[in-house]
Amino acid sequence: MEDIKAWTGEQYALIETHYPKALMNPGDEYRNSAWIRYDLHGVLGLCGCGIPEESAAWLLSLLKMIGSKRESPEDYERYCEKTEEVWGDTPDAMRYLILYWIDDRGWTEHGGNVRGCWLQEKGRAAMVALEMLIDAERLED
Repeated sequence: MEDIKAWTGEQYALIETHYPKALMNPGDEYRNSAWIRYDLHGVLGLCGCGIPEESAAWLLSLLKMIGSKRESPEDYERYCEKTEEVWGDTPDAMRYLILYWIDDRGWTEHGGNVRGCWLQEKGRAAMVALEMLIDAERLED
């Protein structure tokens, strides 16, 4: 991951607004995954046992899929392919449960059906924060 100084103003503003604790104690170098974990595990409800990093990586792929453009027929076709790649053989009830969960956190908004949701600003902030967590974890390995 690039140094925090190389971030766009939008990336920094999203984190500063929605996940301010992730920016605490940057020191000379931002890569302080303990602070990122402190903030994200609280927001995501991850305690740290099991496979929270893999869970965070999957959630990031879901948010990226939701955030992908679906304006043209080609975009929609790619979106459908990505949807199947992300969800795999996940049962519909579990798909809905996860979509309800991210909607409840204000990461998405939807019209008539939660499966047609789109990302909100807080969801884009969660994507940036998840990328920070995943990159920080890789650096520690």
